[in-house]
Amino acid sequence: MKKLALLFFLLSSIAAAQGVGARVGPNNVLQQATVAGISNVVVTASSPIIHFCAHPANAVPCTNYATTYTDATLGTPCSTSTQIVLDGTNTCVGTPDQYTNWGVWVPAGNYDYTITLSNGSNLGPYSVSAGGSASGTCPQGNAYSIQEANSVTSTCQGIGPGIAGQQPVSQGPSAATIMASPGLTDSTNSPVSTTPYALACDNSSTIVDRAHSMRFTSGAAAVTIPLSTASGCAGLLITAFNDGAGTLTFSVTSPDVVNVYDGVAATDNQTSFQLNSGQHLTLTQAASGLWEARKTAATVCTTSQKSETGADTNVLTCTPVSAAGTYRLHLNLSLSAATSATLGWTATWKDSNGNSQAPTNLPICISSAGTCGATTGALSSAVTASGDYYVDINNSGTSIVIKLTFSGTSFSGKVSATIERLI
Repeated sequence: MKKLALLFFLLSSIAAAQGVGARVGPNNVLQQATVAGISNVVVTASSPIIHFCAHPANAVPCTNYATTYTDATLGTPCSTSTQIVLDGTNTCVGTPDQYTNWGVWVPAGNYDYTITLSNGSNLGPYSVSAGGSASGTCPQGNAYSIQEANSVTSTCQGIGPGIAGQQPVSQGPSAATIMASPGLTDSTNSPVSTTPYALACDNSSTIVDRAHSMRFTSGAAAVTIPLSTASGCAGLLITAFNDGAGTLTFSVTSPDVVNVYDGVAATDNQTSFQLNSGQHLTLTQAASGLWEARKTAATVCTTSQKSETGADTNVLTCTPVSAAGTYRLHLNLSLSAATSATLGWTATWKDSNGNSQAPTNLPICISSAGTCGATTGALSSAVTASGDYYVDINNSGTSIVIKLTFSGTSFSGKVSATIERLI
């Protein structure tokens, strides 16, 4: 014998239909019972009676019955004794089916219902909101639209469906949701030409730098990565471009760390890293306390057509990542005038054994003569010259510096230089 124990589960759904009505259901009535000595067995209730009423219900069982209809058109009402229309039918009936499934068609709004079980006990009232709006009609808009309330108390409205691949995008609490194509646009804070700049997490009303591009131009130098646990920072994702800012230094906020991946090496648990002109990266807040930076594959530092009239101890400075690697150093010299000018170039770096290197000169070749040497020799005419040199460095992150050497009377010209990571 089934003994009614503690009561009753109701599995309920509310679906909007194409038309002016809203569907409440299908629902079914379950209860806990003791079966063959086993307690708390979930079974279908025996012959439950559904009373579907206006909100608020006036009693249990309620008697302020709501008018239900045969379908979404709300053209044919059901009597208060036969309020139910089972799924797949348009006939008014008085009781759920053999599995206790039931449902009703009603105008959008708020309703209550109660349930009378076969043993005479009454349950409820249970409240439902049909059609997603207390005082309007759903659905609205085109077929397959997403439904949302267009204000707290007014009717619902249809969003979309848009085109394939578009997604609903919130416009904030005071504007309708829109369907938008995925994309990557600049942050409202971009371009950045001041220093320091702190990457902006979400605020109380909108995302800011998240899922946007950040362009750093001349004047930018230091970028602060916020604490991963700060409000609105979880899962932050940005792309950044060094658009002529020189050397950008990105620094995490303690105790966070950042793992840097540059296509050649992975450098974990860093507190800062650099992005040189022309480089770009993707930065993600990957886990609590951890950021991940994916930089362009090679480290390339450049200076282009720098005007020179004498020795220069800093034609170009490049700070490599803190990982062992091989770099190519290149210098190109174009003279517009020279009088007994002997020119050359050199560089400083820390080699793979950790030794500081500072040779007097590196090989340079005069294009017109097709000759190479430690220097150009004494020049008294406009010529072009260039040099390449390869160095291995250790993991100290010590800067590589290219320098121009000069002795003699005078010269004027322009110098370009690059420092490029190869492996």
